[in-house]
Amino acid sequence: MSLTAEPSLHRFTPRRALETTAFGYEVIASNRCLDDCIATVQWIDCWCPDAAQFILVEASSDLGAKNCQDLVRSIDDSHLRHKIRLVCRAESLADEQLLAILHRHEIGFLLVSNNVSELKPLAAKGILGVRADTKNANTAVARFHPRQLVRTAHDLGLRLIASQIQTSEDVGNLLAIGFDYVSQSDGGFVPTEPSFAWQGRVV
Repeated sequence: MSLTAEPSLHRFTPRRALETTAFGYEVIASNRCLDDCIATVQWIDCWCPDAAQFILVEASSDLGAKNCQDLVRSIDDSHLRHKIRLVCRAESLADEQLLAILHRHEIGFLLVSNNVSELKPLAAKGILGVRADTKNANTAVARFHPRQLVRTAHDLGLRLIASQIQTSEDVGNLLAIGFDYVSQSDGGFVPTEPSFAWQGRVV
């Protein structure tokens, strides 16, 4: 297994106390190409808790219908396959053939975006939720309107997620305005075995 960065597993904090049994996780890794994504899915099989209700994996920007077969196969082969969700950019989700493949294999997917205008057409195409693009939001605050994003996402029946927020205060603020799940950048789980030797799954 070769990854461009050591993966880490982060648990989401849910907005509603009643959802504390719905454990959401995300795997942070530099998935620069599809081979990285495949390695990340294999990593998930070893290190993500079976109790997870959903697991987010960021898709690489080169994901498309013509080259997705190996990634789809790796997800199909995973014992957590029904819990894995791909987080994709709008450019990838513009590929109608890719969407058809993901739907056929029952692979859930989310949009990463702050662009409210993208939500309605992609909600009709089957996105399960939206992950706010907080990295870009830090450098373009004027274009990031989190309350409007929350309102639009919820009106469309979508979950709204924020990833890798720096402070617990900011996590609390995003939950307070309606984000459904938020993760913090520190405190992620990283295996102590540097080679990621497969020692068995986390339980």
